[in-house]
Amino acid sequence: MTTTRGAGRDDHGRALQKQVSHSTVNRTMQTFRAALYHVRDNHEAFLKPHLKFGITKEVAIRREASEAEEAALVDALRQDYHDIFAFALLSGIRETGLCTLERSKVDLYNGEVTFQSKRHRDDPPGFIRCETQALGPLEAALLAEIMAARRHPKYIFTYVAQGKKGGKGGSGKHGVFEKGKRYPITVEALTTRWQRDRAKAAKILPSVATIRWHDLRHTFASRLLRKTRNPAWVQKAMGHADIKTTMRHYAHVLNDDVRAAKAEMQGDQAASPILQKLRGTLQGRLSLKLVG
Repeated sequence: MTTTRGAGRDDHGRALQKQVSHSTVNRTMQTFRAALYHVRDNHEAFLKPHLKFGITKEVAIRREASEAEEAALVDALRQDYHDIFAFALLSGIRETGLCTLERSKVDLYNGEVTFQSKRHRDDPPGFIRCETQALGPLEAALLAEIMAARRHPKYIFTYVAQGKKGGKGGSGKHGVFEKGKRYPITVEALTTRWQRDRAKAAKILPSVATIRWHDLRHTFASRLLRKTRNPAWVQKAMGHADIKTTMRHYAHVLNDDVRAAKAEMQGDQAASPILQKLRGTLQGRLSLKLVG
């Protein structure tokens, strides 16, 4: 299986190739995979148990964005994507949940929002899994402002069409887009915009180049855990099935807190006579070993 695709031709007419990510290859294989599994499940066809359709994804490094990196991204990000960027940092909701968030699913009176969550392997075809999350004051204020503006009759997060989709007429595979009109932000549009504007920000701050959109979710979780020091609350906010998942992903945050607490405690103990005596004894033993 190749991980390259055509990228036009050079001055001599030779075909150019550019790398395609493993995720792109796997998405392309989804239809083929679904067809084979349909045959297996409905027509008693046999597939070898070890047969897999897809290639191993690159190992992603979870990281937390710094305030400087956030500022650089905001300066580079197109203005009509600022709302979804801010809400991602405030809520930690995944891309699909953000892009499919509907006005009818926002309950400002009770301070809750219901959104589409990650699918499970055993979910039946067409089943949409949802979860509800409590809103903080900044999240609620942002949603109230967007809903009051009535930018779209159904969806919360939208972008302004630039009239370039599908060429001069603004027509593409998703229909005709009128320049200046707002349309729902799709996951594909969000990914494309993020990659382009992140590249602009990386020219100013190179470390931004490694930040994925999904890292905004990790940023939210890390800050919430650092503030509350309560993994159970973070588990609830992130929608994790069990607390082991939360701790596996974010134990380093608590380790940082423990390290800082130890540094503060040991700073107070540095002048302790007992500790000074123990350190002197230890240094003497080390000297004897070196001399002997």
